[in-house]
Amino acid sequence: MVAACYTAIVLVIAGGLMGVGYQFLSDTAIPLSAVQVDVGNAAAWSDPTTPVAAQQACGEGSCSFVDTELVLQVSFVVFVGALISFVGWFLFSLYGGIGIVAIPFDNIIAFTQRPRALPTSTRVEMKQSMQKEAKELVSMGSDLGREIVEEQVNVRGRAARVEAEQD
Repeated sequence: MVAACYTAIVLVIAGGLMGVGYQFLSDTAIPLSAVQVDVGNAAAWSDPTTPVAAQQACGEGSCSFVDTELVLQVSFVVFVGALISFVGWFLFSLYGGIGIVAIPFDNIIAFTQRPRALPTSTRVEMKQSMQKEAKELVSMGSDLGREIVEEQVNVRGRAARVEAEQD
């Protein structure tokens, strides 16, 4: 319950920050160069059937180049995607750098702590120890099995005596 409460608090705060950010940062300005052409000066234009360069199309000063911006408002989905991408890039840079540094250390540690072959004498001792333990377990199992069989015989014997007494 506490975790759900904390999750709800974080979601409300994050949603509020995104909403406020969208209100103030949702406009985008795209820089562009506009060309204004005086179409009234027909003498400045060349033959329309031939391809022309920008200077030929403008003729003798009939064009003016204006640097301006195209301002658009993005949707909330585009804003959230851009925000996540922007923040994610910094997190990737941070954790990617940490990971690149950590990989060689992890590999060195894995190499130094790898399993190694045991000497023959140690293997023989371990094998004999396991054989001894296995024999003990087998004998304990046999004893337990005999006890169970004896108990079942006794139970059947009692049941038979009780049955004979009832007759």
